[in-house]
Amino acid sequence: MTALLTVLIPTYNRPEQLARTVRFLQRHPAPFPIIIADGSDDEQASRNRHCRDLGNNILYFHAPLEPPEDTWKNYFRRTEKALDQINTPYAAFCADDDLLIPESAIESAAFLQDNPQYVGCHGHYLQFEYTADTIRIPNFEYQGPSIDADEIASRLIQLFSRYEAPFYAVYRTAAMRLLMERCQESVPPLWPEIYHATGAVIAGKIHRSETIYCLRNIGNPPHHRSGSRFRDFGQWIAADLDGFLEHYVRYRATVLEWTAPQADPGAVQRALNMAFITYIGSEFNPSYWIDRCCETVKDAEERDKLRSRLNQNLSRMIARTAPPSIRSAGLDLVRTVLGQTKLSLLRKGASIGLRAAIERTRWTRLRREAIGNSVTDRDSDYYGVDIRTSLLSRFSSEQWNFLTGIEKHD
Repeated sequence: MTALLTVLIPTYNRPEQLARTVRFLQRHPAPFPIIIADGSDDEQASRNRHCRDLGNNILYFHAPLEPPEDTWKNYFRRTEKALDQINTPYAAFCADDDLLIPESAIESAAFLQDNPQYVGCHGHYLQFEYTADTIRIPNFEYQGPSIDADEIASRLIQLFSRYEAPFYAVYRTAAMRLLMERCQESVPPLWPEIYHATGAVIAGKIHRSETIYCLRNIGNPPHHRSGSRFRDFGQWIAADLDGFLEHYVRYRATVLEWTAPQADPGAVQRALNMAFITYIGSEFNPSYWIDRCCETVKDAEERDKLRSRLNQNLSRMIARTAPPSIRSAGLDLVRTVLGQTKLSLLRKGASIGLRAAIERTRWTRLRREAIGNSVTDRDSDYYGVDIRTSLLSRFSSEQWNFLTGIEKHD
């Protein structure tokens, strides 16, 4: 049977994690093509090459940094080379430290084959973390709804109303090539994900199925944050609002180029302003934030409409918010005003009870089965499982059985 799907794994200096991820994917009884695009240094790449021995369905290539090429240009060069070698109609990215559920990815490709109006398909994402002797899964998942409105402007509103990046979904291969090309127009490190997500919903609908689709590793810092000036949009805005708004105007103009002539530019701009500015602005003083963002709209009538809608949206969001807590953008603003020393004291005081609460109520442990007395991460894919009933009941037993390697039992 011809494979529908190819999985792309860009990797950089994570040989242990890469090997675990590839072995996990190889547990599926009908192997599909896997392309490993390695940008690691020579020493780590020599270890990564051993992944080729895990199956004849694995294509590996090494494309390290070529000065004056920066890490982002290298990443896009590697992914472009990988995409050029895909022969299947559908493709999905998998991070080198994540666990993509092969059954769910194949089901997503089959969904796209039967539903031509959709450009992407995925399911639910659970967070997890490797530790010395356990895998931890917090009771947290990405479970936003499908983005399935008929109009582009409406899909943009759906995307940012409950934003979750659909980067790791299964896409039509032609669409994935276009999306990665458009990502290169962005300014790293914070914009590529937004450009990709925006381009995806412009290209078509994205379905979210009721399956465990992928486990996202929260134990390793993302590569794109290393060496970057700002960790997230909140920190950027707190430190340099003018710079952020300048890049937002550029992003908005790019989106209007992408949607022409298939959508009304006025409707797209209004939707994008309302949805994206609400999404980002929920962290900040509404009055000041709205005034500054509205300055980016030249037409007075459009500016007044935007101000009115933003006031309504942000007021509703504030009203729905739980009792005040320290959020990421708030921390960034405190860092700017108070400095790192006072902030670290604040964090230390707040975290004493938090760690215990996490261990007691939010974390679920998946304990590895012991095989002999010397099981290591590289030696075993099989895990014993103790999952809270409320989370287990959300998904079929087959899903958990494949994830944990447990024999099916009635």
